Amino acid sequence: MTFCEIPTDADSYVLLVESFLKKNEPADARTALDSMKEQGHLPSPTFFCSVSLIEKGMKENMDLVYKILEALLMRDHIEEALGGINLMTMNDCIPDIYHLLVVLCDNDNITEAQKLADFTLEERQR
Repeated sequence: MTFCEIPTDADSYVLLVESFLKKNEPADARTALDSMKEQGHLPSPTFFCSVSLIEKGMKENMDLVYKILEALLMRDHIEEALGGINLMTMNDCIPDIYHLLVVLCDNDNITEAQKLADFTLEERQR
């Protein structure tokens, strides 16, 4: 896009990075993420962390990822959390949705739990 002098936007880069990760091309995803930053588009901290963890194959340290997801959901950053869950799922890291729902309900975050449950049900129907 920059070679052809086409204006760039952050959403295009996010889609590009996610598609590279979906094709199991973490090096290309990292290159696109770096290009995104060079063009002045800052990825959200969650997106950056998710790409970094998946790129490094850190599937065994999922407790850290769950803590990030919990924090996002508890602070009503639903879209970022769902994006992280979607990214995990695309990379064969199936999140423990039940655990996240229990944490949300135990902390009286019922609206967030409902949104997570709806998202999960919609994804299963695809």
